[in-house]
Amino acid sequence: MRGTQYVLEVQPELPARLARLNEIANNLWYSWDRPTRTLFARLHPSLWDAVGHNPKAFLKRVDERRLRDAADDPVYLGNFNRVLSNYDTYHNEPLRQNGSALGPQLVAPDRKIFPTQHAGDRRLLRP
Repeated sequence: MRGTQYVLEVQPELPARLARLNEIANNLWYSWDRPTRTLFARLHPSLWDAVGHNPKAFLKRVDERRLRDAADDPVYLGNFNRVLSNYDTYHNEPLRQNGSALGPQLVAPDRKIFPTQHAGDRRLLRP
């Protein structure tokens, strides 16, 4: 008689210094910011390529030893802190705090924003 087979998924634990890698991996900002993608690639270049440059998949598969080594590497930490500074600056800009690149302060009170058929294309129309 065969036993029941189970799939077990083990996720590497991020060192405290690198905990925000998970936050960055869950935000599409990494996709257009080369220094952010480089953070992941430097940890394990062949794995980064193997997962198709997907940071969420990468963090599930990377060896904890590489993460611990990076957390102790002053060069990696310097790059990581620069990326975080840029990430935080970008996300804390007043135009992005309400989740929209077109904040309410930019729209005149007598105008409304109506979505069009084209994603991301918004037109200001008078009521």
